[in-house]
Amino acid sequence: MKARIKKALAAVGAFAILGGAVALIPFGQESFACGYNKAGGEGYMPQQRGSGSAYQKSVITQEKAVEIVSRHIKQLNPDLKIGNVNDAGPLYEAEILSGQKEILQVIGVYKHSGQMVIIN
Repeated sequence: MKARIKKALAAVGAFAILGGAVALIPFGQESFACGYNKAGGEGYMPQQRGSGSAYQKSVITQEKAVEIVSRHIKQLNPDLKIGNVNDAGPLYEAEILSGQKEILQVIGVYKHSGQMVIIN
């Protein structure tokens, strides 16, 4: 009698686990959301959200780039200063000067994102 109850409870548990797993499998239109009747189909193209691409956004000015770099170097070392800032195509190059006016580093600031990168 106890063996039959154990088998019955094991069968019910197995069916519950399988039923839960089947419930997580998407059926219907959700499985075709990425293409033409295929999951992640050949016609899938990610859609842009918002208006305009990243390159249509306003460009960071040279003054804003100087402000971004100055905020960054003040956190690192308040004795450092900004030297020449040059327009280098897609980014601005800002020289970081020591107290003795020698160039320690050149940092680039991208015009479209404001992201900083180390140039040298």
